[in-house]
Amino acid sequence: MKRVCVIALMVCLLCGLVPTVQAASEAVTLAAFSFGNDGAVAEEGIKDNGYGDKDTGYLATEGSGLLFASVDGAHARKLEWSKDDYSGLGMQPVMSGGAKNPWGECAYIDVKVSTLGFENITFSAKLGGTNKGPRDFKLQYSTDGLTFMDVGATYTIKDNKELESAFDNVALPSDAANAKVLYIRMAVASNTTVNGGVGPKGTTSGETAVNDVIVCGTGDASALPTVEPGAAETDTPDAGETPPSADGGDMTLLWVGIGGAALALAAVLAVVLLRKKKSKKTDE
Repeated sequence: MKRVCVIALMVCLLCGLVPTVQAASEAVTLAAFSFGNDGAVAEEGIKDNGYGDKDTGYLATEGSGLLFASVDGAHARKLEWSKDDYSGLGMQPVMSGGAKNPWGECAYIDVKVSTLGFENITFSAKLGGTNKGPRDFKLQYSTDGLTFMDVGATYTIKDNKELESAFDNVALPSDAANAKVLYIRMAVASNTTVNGGVGPKGTTSGETAVNDVIVCGTGDASALPTVEPGAAETDTPDAGETPPSADGGDMTLLWVGIGGAALALAAVLAVVLLRKKKSKKTDE
């Protein structure tokens, strides 16, 4: 009888029938970019304050992630401290056009994070700008860094040199969850300036301010995913590597395999026990 109980316990463990303690799911900040201006120097790059750089990405101040900027959609643009005060909060990180990098067709600010193990992804950010900077922005996301899809959230900057809550806890689509790499983009959506003029495409004037960018999700706070500094390039699987499934499909296949093995083992053990029982009766 004891042997049967031990065998039954082994089968239960293999089949996952014995309850296990699971980590509590809670709201977690996956990455935040809140750039403080202590020691900031007007029109100097924020990299001098230890925030990373335009090529390998500006570093998250909380969690793990990278932020990139581009005024033309093709070249990385540095963030520097504004010359003027924004909303009484002092200098803010801004990107602006320049002689070598005028405003182009597809200006954006990108955030690169990992949401592996997390769901219910939300995004928040503050934007601002000067009168000749871009006025309209839309929120997009991508899981490969190439194809960006609209989230449906847009924002129009209202005033000159004001840092405004552009996106506030915007819920991203379900396929943004459990992604090895997720790109969230605030893309310029029109060729209209903050003061209602035409531009800034093709000009070198005007700036966009960005700060307090936050990406959140629900999951195990003790298992935060990380993103290593590097160029804003497509993160594709290596040859032979299977990308993680957003719906946990890989784990499902794993448990199906374990369950099948457990059932096979149980069948073998049952046959062995029956044979031993018959052998015992014969001996009697």
